[in-house]
Amino acid sequence: MPLVQVNGIDLYYERLGDGPPVVVVPGLGADSRQFMPFATDLTSGGFSALVLDPRGAGRSSKPHQPYSVEQMADDVSGLVSALGIAPVVLVGYSLGGRIAMCLAARHPEQVNRLVLAATSAHDRKPRILGARWLVFNLLARLPKPRRLDSQPSYAFENQRRAAAAFDGRPLLATIRMPTLVVRATRDRIVPRVVSGGLAEIPGARVAELPGGHLSLVLARHRELAAAITGFLSETAS
Repeated sequence: MPLVQVNGIDLYYERLGDGPPVVVVPGLGADSRQFMPFATDLTSGGFSALVLDPRGAGRSSKPHQPYSVEQMADDVSGLVSALGIAPVVLVGYSLGGRIAMCLAARHPEQVNRLVLAATSAHDRKPRILGARWLVFNLLARLPKPRRLDSQPSYAFENQRRAAAAFDGRPLLATIRMPTLVVRATRDRIVPRVVSGGLAEIPGARVAELPGGHLSLVLARHRELAAAITGFLSETAS
Protein backbone atom coordinates (compact mmCIF):
# COMPACT_ATOMS: atom_id res chain seq x y z
CA MET A 1 0.00 0.00 0.00
CA PRO A 2 1.59 3.34 -1.07
CA LEU A 3 1.72 5.30 2.18
CA VAL A 4 4.10 8.08 3.19
CA GLN A 5 4.44 9.40 6.74
CA VAL A 6 4.28 13.19 6.78
CA ASN A 7 3.30 15.68 9.47
CA GLY A 8 2.68 12.83 11.90
CA ILE A 9 0.10 11.07 9.69
CA ASP A 10 0.02 8.42 6.97
CA LEU A 11 -0.81 9.90 3.57
CA TYR A 12 -2.09 7.49 0.90
CA TYR A 13 -1.54 8.05 -2.81
CA GLU A 14 -1.93 6.34 -6.17
CA ARG A 15 0.49 6.92 -9.05
CA LEU A 16 -0.21 6.17 -12.71
CA GLY A 17 1.92 6.42 -15.82
CA ASP A 18 5.34 7.80 -16.61
CA GLY A 19 6.50 11.28 -17.45
CA PRO A 20 6.50 14.64 -15.69
CA PRO A 21 4.56 14.40 -12.39
CA VAL A 22 1.12 15.93 -11.96
CA VAL A 23 -0.06 15.89 -8.33
CA VAL A 24 -3.84 15.95 -7.91
CA VAL A 25 -5.48 17.06 -4.65
CA PRO A 26 -9.19 16.07 -4.32
CA GLY A 27 -11.85 18.17 -2.68
CA LEU A 28 -14.04 18.03 0.40
CA GLY A 29 -15.16 14.51 1.26
CA ALA A 30 -13.43 13.05 -1.81
CA ASP A 31 -10.37 10.86 -2.25
CA SER A 32 -8.25 9.30 -4.98
CA ARG A 33 -10.90 6.79 -6.02
CA GLN A 34 -13.22 9.38 -7.54
CA PHE A 35 -10.29 10.90 -9.45
CA MET A 36 -8.84 7.80 -11.09
CA PRO A 37 -10.62 8.24 -14.46
CA PHE A 38 -9.30 11.83 -14.57
CA ALA A 39 -5.82 10.62 -13.60
CA THR A 40 -5.92 8.06 -16.41
CA ASP A 41 -6.82 10.82 -18.87
CA LEU A 42 -3.80 12.82 -17.71
CA THR A 43 -1.47 9.91 -18.37
CA SER A 44 -2.67 9.70 -21.96
CA GLY A 45 -1.20 13.17 -22.38
CA GLY A 46 2.27 11.94 -21.50
CA PHE A 47 2.27 12.79 -17.79
CA SER A 48 2.38 10.69 -14.66
CA ALA A 49 -0.52 11.35 -12.32
CA LEU A 50 -0.21 11.12 -8.55
CA VAL A 51 -3.55 11.39 -6.75
CA LEU A 52 -3.56 11.52 -2.97
CA ASP A 53 -6.13 11.01 -0.25
CA PRO A 54 -6.08 14.23 1.79
CA ARG A 55 -5.92 14.20 5.57
CA GLY A 56 -9.27 12.94 6.82
CA ALA A 57 -10.26 11.07 3.65
CA GLY A 58 -9.89 7.73 1.92
CA ARG A 59 -7.03 5.60 3.17
CA SER A 60 -5.05 8.44 4.73
CA SER A 61 -5.05 9.07 8.47
CA LYS A 62 -8.10 10.76 9.96
CA PRO A 63 -6.97 12.51 13.15
CA HIS A 64 -9.78 13.37 15.53
CA GLN A 65 -8.66 17.00 15.88
CA PRO A 66 -9.10 20.28 13.98
CA TYR A 67 -7.56 20.55 10.51
CA SER A 68 -6.44 23.63 8.60
CA VAL A 69 -5.81 24.27 4.92
CA GLU A 70 -2.26 25.31 5.79
CA GLN A 71 -1.71 22.00 7.57
CA MET A 72 -3.12 20.06 4.63
CA ALA A 73 -0.87 22.01 2.25
CA ASP A 74 2.11 21.01 4.37
CA ASP A 75 0.93 17.39 4.12
CA VAL A 76 1.12 17.58 0.32
CA SER A 77 4.46 19.38 0.49
CA GLY A 78 5.79 16.59 2.71
CA LEU A 79 4.58 13.97 0.23
CA VAL A 80 6.31 15.73 -2.68
CA SER A 81 9.52 15.98 -0.64
CA ALA A 82 9.40 12.36 0.51
CA LEU A 83 8.97 11.10 -3.05
CA GLY A 84 11.63 13.47 -4.41
CA ILE A 85 9.50 14.59 -7.36
CA ALA A 86 9.65 18.40 -7.09
CA PRO A 87 8.96 20.57 -8.93
CA VAL A 88 5.52 19.26 -9.91
CA VAL A 89 2.43 20.36 -11.73
CA LEU A 90 -0.13 20.82 -8.95
CA VAL A 91 -3.85 20.38 -9.62
CA GLY A 92 -6.32 21.23 -6.87
CA TYR A 93 -10.06 20.61 -7.08
CA SER A 94 -12.55 22.45 -4.82
CA LEU A 95 -11.08 22.24 -1.29
CA GLY A 96 -8.04 20.74 -2.99
CA GLY A 97 -7.70 24.01 -4.89
CA ARG A 98 -7.36 25.92 -1.66
CA ILE A 99 -4.76 23.44 -0.48
CA ALA A 100 -2.93 23.81 -3.80
CA MET A 101 -2.88 27.62 -3.81
CA CYS A 102 -1.65 27.59 -0.23
CA LEU A 103 1.15 25.15 -1.08
CA ALA A 104 2.12 27.15 -4.18
CA ALA A 105 2.42 30.31 -2.10
CA ARG A 106 4.25 28.68 0.83
CA HIS A 107 6.52 26.33 -1.14
CA PRO A 108 6.90 27.82 -4.64
CA GLU A 109 10.08 25.83 -5.27
CA GLN A 110 7.95 22.65 -5.32
CA VAL A 111 5.46 23.81 -7.96
CA ASN A 112 6.27 24.74 -11.55
CA ARG A 113 2.67 25.09 -12.78
CA LEU A 114 -0.62 25.36 -10.93
CA VAL A 115 -4.18 24.37 -11.88
CA LEU A 116 -7.12 25.48 -9.71
CA ALA A 117 -10.39 23.80 -10.67
CA ALA A 118 -13.89 24.47 -9.30
CA THR A 119 -12.48 26.41 -6.39
CA SER A 120 -12.08 29.84 -4.82
CA ALA A 121 -9.79 31.60 -2.40
CA HIS A 122 -12.55 32.14 0.16
CA ASP A 123 -16.22 31.57 0.87
CA ARG A 124 -18.79 34.13 -0.16
CA LYS A 125 -20.33 33.83 3.30
CA PRO A 126 -17.71 33.17 5.99
CA ARG A 127 -19.75 30.81 8.13
CA ILE A 128 -19.79 27.12 8.83
CA LEU A 129 -23.47 26.55 8.12
CA GLY A 130 -25.09 27.52 4.85
CA ALA A 131 -26.45 26.11 1.59
CA ARG A 132 -22.95 25.18 0.35
CA TRP A 133 -22.21 23.10 3.42
CA LEU A 134 -25.64 21.53 3.55
CA VAL A 135 -25.21 20.30 -0.03
CA PHE A 136 -21.81 18.78 0.76
CA ASN A 137 -23.15 17.31 3.99
CA LEU A 138 -25.91 15.54 2.05
CA LEU A 139 -23.51 14.29 -0.63
CA ALA A 140 -21.13 12.88 1.96
CA ARG A 141 -23.92 10.87 3.53
CA LEU A 142 -25.42 9.36 0.38
CA PRO A 143 -25.16 5.57 0.34
CA LYS A 144 -21.94 4.35 -1.31
CA PRO A 145 -21.09 0.95 -2.77
CA ARG A 146 -19.92 -1.37 -0.02
CA ARG A 147 -16.45 -1.54 -1.56
CA LEU A 148 -15.96 2.15 -0.74
CA ASP A 149 -15.12 3.27 2.77
CA SER A 150 -17.38 6.07 3.94
CA GLN A 151 -15.71 9.08 5.47
CA PRO A 152 -16.35 9.43 9.22
CA SER A 153 -18.59 12.39 9.94
CA TYR A 154 -16.03 13.97 12.28
CA ALA A 155 -13.37 13.88 9.53
CA PHE A 156 -15.74 15.43 7.02
CA GLU A 157 -16.57 18.15 9.54
CA ASN A 158 -12.88 18.78 10.22
CA GLN A 159 -12.27 19.25 6.49
CA ARG A 160 -15.33 21.43 6.15
CA ARG A 161 -14.33 23.73 8.99
CA ALA A 162 -10.81 24.01 7.59
CA ALA A 163 -12.23 25.13 4.24
CA ALA A 164 -14.60 27.63 5.86
CA ALA A 165 -11.85 29.20 7.96
CA PHE A 166 -9.46 29.69 5.02
CA ASP A 167 -9.04 33.02 3.25
CA GLY A 168 -6.42 32.78 0.53
CA ARG A 169 -6.96 36.23 -1.00
CA PRO A 170 -3.73 37.66 0.47
CA LEU A 171 -1.81 34.81 -1.17
CA LEU A 172 -2.99 35.36 -4.74
CA ALA A 173 -0.57 38.14 -5.67
CA THR A 174 2.36 36.06 -4.41
CA ILE A 175 1.70 33.12 -6.77
CA ARG A 176 4.14 33.51 -9.66
CA MET A 177 4.14 30.19 -11.52
CA PRO A 178 1.93 29.80 -14.64
CA THR A 179 -1.60 29.19 -13.40
CA LEU A 180 -4.77 27.87 -15.01
CA VAL A 181 -8.15 28.54 -13.38
CA VAL A 182 -10.93 26.18 -14.52
CA ARG A 183 -14.57 27.03 -13.84
CA ALA A 184 -17.74 25.06 -14.47
CA THR A 185 -20.39 27.17 -16.15
CA ARG A 186 -23.19 25.92 -13.91
CA ASP A 187 -21.24 25.67 -10.67
CA ARG A 188 -23.64 26.54 -7.83
CA ILE A 189 -21.17 25.57 -5.10
CA VAL A 190 -18.41 27.93 -6.24
CA PRO A 191 -20.23 30.63 -8.25
CA ARG A 192 -18.39 32.95 -10.62
CA VAL A 193 -18.69 35.89 -8.23
CA VAL A 194 -16.38 34.00 -5.84
CA SER A 195 -14.16 32.00 -8.19
CA GLY A 196 -13.51 35.09 -10.30
CA GLY A 197 -11.16 36.42 -7.65
CA LEU A 198 -8.57 33.86 -8.72
CA ALA A 199 -7.95 35.99 -11.81
CA GLU A 200 -5.91 38.21 -9.47
CA ILE A 201 -3.11 35.64 -9.68
CA PRO A 202 -0.56 37.37 -11.95
CA GLY A 203 -0.87 36.07 -15.50
CA ALA A 204 -3.55 33.52 -14.64
CA ARG A 205 -5.39 31.94 -17.55
CA VAL A 206 -9.09 31.15 -17.18
CA ALA A 207 -10.96 28.30 -18.89
CA GLU A 208 -14.66 27.51 -18.64
CA LEU A 209 -16.12 24.05 -19.17
CA PRO A 210 -19.81 23.09 -19.27
CA GLY A 211 -21.42 21.43 -16.30
CA GLY A 212 -21.66 21.80 -12.55
CA HIS A 213 -19.29 21.58 -9.63
CA LEU A 214 -19.02 17.80 -9.42
CA SER A 215 -19.50 16.99 -13.10
CA LEU A 216 -16.08 18.41 -14.01
CA VAL A 217 -14.38 15.39 -12.48
CA LEU A 218 -17.19 12.83 -12.54
CA ALA A 219 -18.64 13.30 -16.03
CA ARG A 220 -16.36 15.69 -17.92
CA HIS A 221 -12.98 14.46 -16.74
CA ARG A 222 -11.74 14.01 -20.33
CA GLU A 223 -12.49 17.65 -21.13
CA LEU A 224 -10.88 18.76 -17.88
CA ALA A 225 -7.76 16.70 -18.59
CA ALA A 226 -7.60 18.05 -22.15
CA ALA A 227 -7.79 21.65 -20.91
CA ILE A 228 -5.00 20.96 -18.42
CA THR A 229 -2.70 19.11 -20.82
CA GLY A 230 -3.20 21.86 -23.39
CA PHE A 231 -2.19 24.45 -20.80
CA LEU A 232 0.84 22.39 -19.81
CA SER A 233 1.94 22.06 -23.43
CA GLU A 234 1.58 25.79 -24.02
CA THR A 235 3.56 26.69 -20.91
CA ALA A 236 6.27 24.03 -21.22
CA SER A 237 9.70 25.54 -20.67
